[in-house]
Amino acid sequence: MDHETPKIGDGATYTVWTDRHACTVIAVSKSGKVITLQRDKATLVGKPGMCNSQEYTYEPNTEGRIYKVSRRERNGEVRWKLVGQRTNCPGGYAHFGGRSEYYDREF
Repeated sequence: MDHETPKIGDGATYTVWTDRHACTVIAVSKSGKVITLQRDKATLVGKPGMCNSQEYTYEPNTEGRIYKVSRRERNGEVRWKLVGQRTNCPGGYAHFGGRSEYYDREF
């Protein structure tokens, strides 16, 4: 779904280095090139685990952090990057089509 324009209410994942934050799309610019995300409330199910063994439930959080990302295309590859950051800076990317939460306890 990263090549399509996300819609309000769609799930998203915002990545910061190796961590992932579950979000919801709350606004889309008229051009479709700037998307506003709001961080969801992610509740860990069970004990904290390593790798991809962390399971969460998600719910909207009207007090959650806001992220604005813009559509960037480089060498035919589309990415959604935090507004104000250079395209080649690490982290700060959004992915659409589902929510994912993960805390890298080794980093």
